[in-house]
Amino acid sequence: MGWAWFIFWISSTPASPGIGADGTSLFDFLPRADLFAHFAVYLVFSWFVMLAVLPIKVCKPLNVSLHFAMPVIIAGVYGISMELVQDPIPNRTADALDVVADILGAMTTVVVAAGLWPKIKRLCDSIAA
Repeated sequence: MGWAWFIFWISSTPASPGIGADGTSLFDFLPRADLFAHFAVYLVFSWFVMLAVLPIKVCKPLNVSLHFAMPVIIAGVYGISMELVQDPIPNRTADALDVVADILGAMTTVVVAAGLWPKIKRLCDSIAA
């Protein structure tokens, strides 16, 4: 919940934190540095969402879908809503590429977690036993 609030705070400020009074940023050397920031912030956000839905148990076919689809869906919807929040704020714009970066960050979390899933499952099963 705290990370979602952090994203909201960043999205609703007139200028992004980390941008100086002269308009320069630490990441000016990167083209479209904001996309890297979106990717990283939503990668972390979707990881927290995945940890939040992990304890939820549903029937077997839906269980894996819930754990891997929900972070992407929630991050995507939240990313779209944050872009809509930014639109009327001075010096901010709603950008579809930002939403794409948000969703790619969430999908990266899911891909990494899917690769680790057998190890996580074995660890959880050994703890429960």
